[in-house]
Amino acid sequence: MSKARKREHQPNPKLFPFILAWTLGCLLASWVISFSEIRMGLLGFNLLYFAILSALQYLVIYRFLHLEIRGWIPLSLAGAIAGSFIIEAIPLDASFDVIPNFIAAVAYLLAFGTPPIFVWLALRRRFLYHRLWLMAAIVMGPFGMIALHIEGCGGIFVRILDIFGPISRDSLYLLSTAYVADFALPSIVLGLILYVVVKRGGKTDALNHAVE
Repeated sequence: MSKARKREHQPNPKLFPFILAWTLGCLLASWVISFSEIRMGLLGFNLLYFAILSALQYLVIYRFLHLEIRGWIPLSLAGAIAGSFIIEAIPLDASFDVIPNFIAAVAYLLAFGTPPIFVWLALRRRFLYHRLWLMAAIVMGPFGMIALHIEGCGGIFVRILDIFGPISRDSLYLLSTAYVADFALPSIVLGLILYVVVKRGGKTDALNHAVE
């Protein structure tokens, strides 16, 4: 089959179905963790969260982008393990708490910024614009850190509730939903970046996306 004929038969991924499924996957992983009653340490928490998240992401990528990215789940889990060990190795104590929730902010940055950086190793072998993912992974970690921890009053969605006054803030359901949405926001942004990277094409066959 010629390249032109192959391109005609190649499924064309659509942004809206992909990002909707990606977002639901991120929120589902966040909800599972938020309401889990399992007692676990930092490493266990990170492994459970990224095991669920990366598995859902892999399925969404395969189903909606018609693409298989080998190593997505193992690299994500490796990043979760690395981030956990780095957090444990850093001698953070009260003397570092120069701004509100500084220690929690650093932990968030390492725990949730490291796995996407590890996943970049799988993307760089196949896609021309893989650096977009890497830049987003580096930027979204500090963004989430600042939004959720440094000021100590929640992220974007939690602050939206403040606009509607104490009634919305007093609703446990609304507040929990807002925190989960803020928790998933960096992953949602990464989903948009991934779509752009895939649509821009791969190094060997931009339209076929065949597994090497």
